[in-house]
Amino acid sequence: MKTLVTVGMAAATVGSMALQAQDLTAAAPSKPWNISATVQGFYDDNYTTAPANTPVGSPLVKRSSWGTDLNPGVSLDLLRDLTTIRLKYDYDARYYTDRVNNKWDQSHNVTASLSHSFSERYKLELYDNFAVGQEPELLSPGGTPATGTYMRINGSNIRNYAGAALTSSFTEQLGSRIAYQNTFYEYDDKGHNASYSALLDRMEHLITLDLRWQYTPATLALVGYQFGYTDQTSNDKLDVNGLVDANVRNRYDHYIFIGGDHDFNTQLSAKARVGAQIATYPNANKGGITGMEDSRVVPYADAALQYKFSERNLAQVGVKSGLNQTDVAVLSTTQATTTDTSALTLYASVTYALTPRLISMARAQWQMATFDGGLYNNQQDNYYTADLNLSYEINRYLKAEAGYAYDRLDSDIAWRSYGRNRIYFGVSANY
Repeated sequence: MKTLVTVGMAAATVGSMALQAQDLTAAAPSKPWNISATVQGFYDDNYTTAPANTPVGSPLVKRSSWGTDLNPGVSLDLLRDLTTIRLKYDYDARYYTDRVNNKWDQSHNVTASLSHSFSERYKLELYDNFAVGQEPELLSPGGTPATGTYMRINGSNIRNYAGAALTSSFTEQLGSRIAYQNTFYEYDDKGHNASYSALLDRMEHLITLDLRWQYTPATLALVGYQFGYTDQTSNDKLDVNGLVDANVRNRYDHYIFIGGDHDFNTQLSAKARVGAQIATYPNANKGGITGMEDSRVVPYADAALQYKFSERNLAQVGVKSGLNQTDVAVLSTTQATTTDTSALTLYASVTYALTPRLISMARAQWQMATFDGGLYNNQQDNYYTADLNLSYEINRYLKAEAGYAYDRLDSDIAWRSYGRNRIYFGVSANY
């Protein structure tokens, strides 16, 4: 149940910074391919992510269920002198005994990456991650709920995250990084007003330029600029009356930041990027909407601290802030739309080997999202998630594991808050 265990943890990849800075040239395993399979039982006390007390007639009803999760996967790692290629595919199928129809949820997750060093001074990285599923943590790159919703959504919802980066060293100390990222979202719920497609379908572009100064072997300082463009791609209308185009939420972003990486010693390291995000909305106040802000400035931060106190024991903490998409918009054409949320995310994780075979893991995250504009301006969603996992290595090919996952959304908006508890137990084979 890999997608369930993730539970939206930014700590799993140390946010977007880790995605950008991951070491694609790490040592390959003894054989280039790997086959895995996980079989688990689970109990989910709110698999619809519905509020505890919904209004009469609401299509969203709280349901609980026991079930079975099947998760086969395959990966390929090819390491050459200057080039590393990695391919990975995971399929996940969950069976819910509670359901009368459509008892199975299915998801797909495909990852591909390539790293090539032209010389000691120039390195190129390419990567792509394609996901189809229903859970918000699967549909968000980096694990945080940046999809714009904390809710499970029926259907074959698509998210693709791809990018390229060129790292250059002009001298032994001075270098640069040029990168492009593209994230695409397409939700199955479409063809009607105020659909999830209208609220969340989009293509995000992000270009990064930074200059890097290797002050010492342990310390890297940098200054950077990013340009982003969010293009709302749905043809559905935002409002129930069908008068407001989704593209009123199109956004240009300018990020200006400074930062650095520092290794305090062989165990403790830190990364930080801090600055400002300047957002402008080229289509504000179109389609009958009035009162929208056409620009705003918010703090931007992406920082993490990692402590590796032994080979198998690791702790991480981090913080992120910036603008996120939201599934909340206009209620009628007389109200300004909610454009997005100003989100602050704190996360932490610990992995600890209790014995050589028994491994424990604990993760937690809190995200405070403040709505920008519209009826709910300055109101908040507070999202909490945590999970605990124990795995026992029976032998080099087989392990048993069990765990618990908790999600809670406390919202200032009526009929939105919910709680969710999940337990799981099973075995995993790896060859």
